[in-house]
Amino acid sequence: SSFAAAAEKYISLKANILSPRTVREYKLYPARLPDWFRRMPVSQITADSVQQCVNELSSTCSPKTVRSLHGFISAVLKRARPHLALNTTLPKLPKSEPYIPKKEDLQAILAVAEGTQYSIPLKLACYGLRRGEICALELSDLDAQDMIHITKDLVQDEKGNWVKKPPKTPGSVRNVLISHELAEEIRKQGYVFKGFPGTISTFLARTQKKLGLEHFSIHKLRHLFASILLDKGYDLKTIQELGGWMGSETVSNIYLHSLKLKDEEKRKKISSDISSFFD
Repeated sequence: SSFAAAAEKYISLKANILSPRTVREYKLYPARLPDWFRRMPVSQITADSVQQCVNELSSTCSPKTVRSLHGFISAVLKRARPHLALNTTLPKLPKSEPYIPKKEDLQAILAVAEGTQYSIPLKLACYGLRRGEICALELSDLDAQDMIHITKDLVQDEKGNWVKKPPKTPGSVRNVLISHELAEEIRKQGYVFKGFPGTISTFLARTQKKLGLEHFSIHKLRHLFASILLDKGYDLKTIQELGGWMGSETVSNIYLHSLKLKDEEKRKKISSDISSFFD
């Protein structure tokens, strides 16, 4: 059978195991592959043909997308051709520094959000919660000690319907203690947020434009959360656990970025101190 048929069978077999979001993404993947590769019989696929496919994809897709598509190809072939060894050369991911919003920008946004349905979600994002985690929260997830129990995520399934499911990684299941004031705000309202993830992003983008601020997504507030805790001296492992990061790479990158900024500030101060000798 063709790779397309093998891919369809793979998705069908994994549908009850994979998250709805992953199933939705996987169903879109085959159409993004070159036609010749989709039609190629699985028995004829070689490591070289996979490399050729990746080379073609690299001319039109970002390195991140190419790596995701290759991961899908590998998963399908691992089931259909378990003895086929792949040694594909993949495009390198560009090294990018994490964007960390300014605290004063966030404060200006929160001032505009005060009294609206977006105030609570934005404040919870400052505790490291993801957008889907916030939208999946129920009043029962907040206990009497002001602890929020994060056990689910709101995502779209393959049909585009919004569904609540367990988080993608075990590390995302966690408990986060919030301020008593925020907890009381939630209790008084009687719910956390009645809406979909995209509406929070729309409000955030609209407010940033209104205030003349640089655009950043709500997800970047997780970077601010990590940056603040790093600045306060908390260790990487603690921050990783509080934010539900599966690996330490993201937190480490934020840590290195923070060190770089502090180093730049130190250099500027040294330069200023020296120049004062000449005044």
